[in-house]
Amino acid sequence: MSNYVVNIKPPGIQEASGPVTTTEGQEVWLNSSSLLPPVDCPLMVEVEGVNCLVAARRTRFISKKTDNMEYQIFTGQTIHGRLRWTYP
Repeated sequence: MSNYVVNIKPPGIQEASGPVTTTEGQEVWLNSSSLLPPVDCPLMVEVEGVNCLVAARRTRFISKKTDNMEYQIFTGQTIHGRLRWTYP
């Protein structure tokens, strides 16, 4: 996956690990939102409400495992949350 945005088919946002299917028919495994992705590593994250995976980097460490994480997406914007993720 080399694109900055990959469209996926519904059902959309879930918390558990599991596969999603791109609109091109490729199956992609997403890690659970409870698993902490590495900091400053290229990722694809599932963004709520848009049915897509977005290129992002987790920007910092968190104090507690239950805290929300901060991601910088490919547009330069910062988003916060606990998101399902995969490596590109």
